[in-house]
Amino acid sequence: MGLYSKFTDKELQTTLSRHTKLSFIAKKELKKEFLSRTINDIEHPSLFDDLVRDIDLEQKEIRDFKYLGNLGLTIRQSGDTVFEIQRSLKGLLIDILAIIVGLIFFIIGIIGLGNISYLFIGEEKLNLFSFFMGILLITIGLSGIKMIINGLSRFIEYLGFEFKVNNATFYFKKPFDIGKKTIEGDVSSLTIEKSDHQIQLMFNDIVIIKINAPNTVNTNTLEWILKHTQKPLNDNILEES
Repeated sequence: MGLYSKFTDKELQTTLSRHTKLSFIAKKELKKEFLSRTINDIEHPSLFDDLVRDIDLEQKEIRDFKYLGNLGLTIRQSGDTVFEIQRSLKGLLIDILAIIVGLIFFIIGIIGLGNISYLFIGEEKLNLFSFFMGILLITIGLSGIKMIINGLSRFIEYLGFEFKVNNATFYFKKPFDIGKKTIEGDVSSLTIEKSDHQIQLMFNDIVIIKINAPNTVNTNTLEWILKHTQKPLNDNILEES
């Protein structure tokens, strides 16, 4: 059942009028629902044309790897079947910034813990405001620990990362997972694995690229990487069903 299958024609028209606020998948579902019905009078035909253009543009941007930066990666192409994907400077800086901010938050949490401790061992009367402020600072500190762990794990995981494709052969470096060696293989052996919480580009049991909590655009970007790796660029994985 489609996302908008229970909508009346009037409700579809109203949704179309605010299509710019919809996600990519919602736009595609809205277009599909309009085309599946016989709506003789679309109140704003130009809005439907805009919807179609928005979908086409986003599909083109996915094929052009515009959203690869969202994954902290960058691509350098020498041809349709010769390219290289590496960690982007932006992704590296974001990881470093996450670690620095996480450390600051962690220090704030230590201060909060110290304040709480002082309230219980000091001679002054317990102050509820100071107590709850200390709890808030400790909570910030805990979020800082999470930021440090996530930023550091990404930084280490993708340190020295390289994924090169030359026609039907790929070359892969990921020192944290596989050491200093370079893995070479046939592009036909690459696969996509999906779960509720992540999507991964795989070679046998080795994770090449992993996306946690993926949205539709990032998922399509990773799928396009696989498609681009295995077939000519003019194969469109986003073709309408």
